[in-house]
Amino acid sequence: MLFQIVITLGVLAQVGVFAIDDRILERASNGTSVVLLTVAYLQQTTIFSDDNGMLRRIAYVETRDGARLSDNIWAVSEEGLQLTQASDHPTLNVKHNLISRELDIDWIAVDWEELQRPLYSAVAARLLLFLAPERLPDVNDIDGQAAFWKKYYNTNGSVSEFTGASFELEGNVLESYSSEFFVAFGRNDADGRDSPTLRLFISSIEPDPVLVTVDTHRGFSFSGFATNNETLSVEIPNTFQVFSSDERDKGIRVTADGQSSIVVYGLNYDTFTSDAFLALPCDRLPVDQYEYYGVSYSGGGHGLSHILIVACENGTVFQIGSRVIEINQMESYFWESDSVTGTRVISNKPLVMYVGHRCTDIPSYSSACDHITEQVPPTAIWGTTFMSSSYAGRASGDLYRILASQSSTSVTVNCSTLSEVLTYNLDTAGSWQENYTPDKSFCS
Repeated sequence: MLFQIVITLGVLAQVGVFAIDDRILERASNGTSVVLLTVAYLQQTTIFSDDNGMLRRIAYVETRDGARLSDNIWAVSEEGLQLTQASDHPTLNVKHNLISRELDIDWIAVDWEELQRPLYSAVAARLLLFLAPERLPDVNDIDGQAAFWKKYYNTNGSVSEFTGASFELEGNVLESYSSEFFVAFGRNDADGRDSPTLRLFISSIEPDPVLVTVDTHRGFSFSGFATNNETLSVEIPNTFQVFSSDERDKGIRVTADGQSSIVVYGLNYDTFTSDAFLALPCDRLPVDQYEYYGVSYSGGGHGLSHILIVACENGTVFQIGSRVIEINQMESYFWESDSVTGTRVISNKPLVMYVGHRCTDIPSYSSACDHITEQVPPTAIWGTTFMSSSYAGRASGDLYRILASQSSTSVTVNCSTLSEVLTYNLDTAGSWQENYTPDKSFCS
C-alpha cells in the first residue's frame, strides 16, 4: 500500500454570505459539516463579533460535533438557556432583537428542546460566551480559551479536557464516521487478472444495533445490522469494478438508519494484488467550490494510475484536466493517466474521489506489483502537521509523496533515523516531493 500524505498551508476556508442550509435547522442533525455550516452561517450575521474560534472548538470539546450527543451539539443546559433569555438584561435585549430580526427567532420564547436544532444550540452557546465578563481569548491562545471555557461555560470540565480536544481537532478535523457513504472500486488487475473479490466491512459506534442498507444503480442491494463489537461483512459483485469512463453506474451508497453513525472500509482483493481503503463521509462544507488533488504511483509496466469519482448529489459538475463532466448521485466516473499525482479536480458539490493504480511497483525498480487505492479528502480539510512510523517488519524503509494545495509551501521532515532535517519548497499548487525514510523511522 502506498502511504499518502497531503500538505497545505492552512485549513480555514474563507466564507462569504450564503443561503441557510436546511440541516442546521433539523432536529438531531450533527457532524463536522453541520457544525462548520452552523458556525459559518452565524458568523455572517451581524449579531455577534468574532468568537476567535471558540464556538467551533466548544462543539468538538463538548460532544465531538454531536457524535456524543445527549441533548444538543453545544451541550447547553436548561439553566444555561434561561440565562440567555433574561429579559431584564440591557445588552441581552439588544442581542434578542438582532436574533429576531436576522434569524426570525423569538429567543425569549425558545424552549430547551429546540436546542436540538444546531443553529439554536449555537446561538445559545454564543450568548453564554457573550455574557462572560471577560473578553474572549485570542484564537491562538488555546490555554486561555480552555481556562475561559471552564470558568464561564462548563465548570465541571477541566482545562486539559479542552486543550486536548482542541489539539485533536486541529490535527484531525476529518471524521471517518457518518450515516451515509458513497464508495466505488477501481480497476485491480495485473496482466489480465480481473476477477477480484470486492467487500465492504461496516461497524457502528452506537450502543444498539444499526440497520445498514447498501444501494446501487445496477440492481444489487443489501440490508443488515451493524454493531459496535462485530464487523458486518458485505460482498459486492465483482462486476462493480470500474474499468472505463463509460461505466457511470457503478457507485455504491451505504446508509445507516435514523442518522446513526457507522464506519465503512472497502477491500479489493485478488490472490496476488490487493488493497483496502477507509471510506470518508461526503460532507458539505462552507466553501465556494470543492478542490481535490490526485496522489498515486506509476511504477512498473502494469497499466495506468487512475482517479475514480462518485457523486454524492444530483447535478454534480466537476472539471478534471480539460474535461468538464456532470454526473448525478451514485454515478461514477473513471479517469486513467500515466500519472495522476498533482492532477486537480474542482467541483460545484462535494464528491468522493479515489486515487490508485491497477497494479504498480513501488519503487519502480521493484518486482511483484500490487493494487493501490485510497480516498482523498477535499483540500479545505487538509492539515499541516503529520506523524509517520515504519511498517512493522519492513526492512527496506518507506516511501512518501508530499503534495501542496497552495503555492510557496515550505515542508520540513524530521526523522529519528536521519541526522539532519529535510526541507522542501513546493513552489506551485499541485507540486509534490517524494521522500524516502529508512527502516524503523519515526517522522514528523
